[in-house]
Amino acid sequence: MDALSKARQYAHLLLRVKPRSERDIAERLAAKGFDDGIITSVVRQLAAEGAVDDRALARMWVEKRLLGNPRSSSLIKQELVDQGIGEDVADQVLKAEPVDDRAQARRVIDETKKRLTGMSGEKMKKRLFDALLRRGFSEELAEGLLSEL
Repeated sequence: MDALSKARQYAHLLLRVKPRSERDIAERLAAKGFDDGIITSVVRQLAAEGAVDDRALARMWVEKRLLGNPRSSSLIKQELVDQGIGEDVADQVLKAEPVDDRAQARRVIDETKKRLTGMSGEKMKKRLFDALLRRGFSEELAEGLLSEL
């Protein structure tokens, strides 16, 4: 089997595990020692087949975050970039599917409050504030929402 076929086979194996970005596939192929020309060829072919689609991957990630574990739009964007999605694609997807940071932060507060029953007011607010910051929300938004409690 030639190097191109081996690279293609390895890329398909990676994609069976989970969806991946073009950059992720390229980095993993490079780590296996494939030449740049082969990597470029495989990534282009996968993109042409629709097997690798950074925009679709970004949309899926945003939807997953909005339904599951709430995060701020800035943290979601950083997660996308960390996964190999270009900043321009991340910005376009977040513009097309905007994240309501205020609503997401309220979800964090509601979910966290359920676990903090019996805790005093100031201690609870500190825990809620920290939970919001860990999920990428600004101090300003966190303070504003917590002042409403």
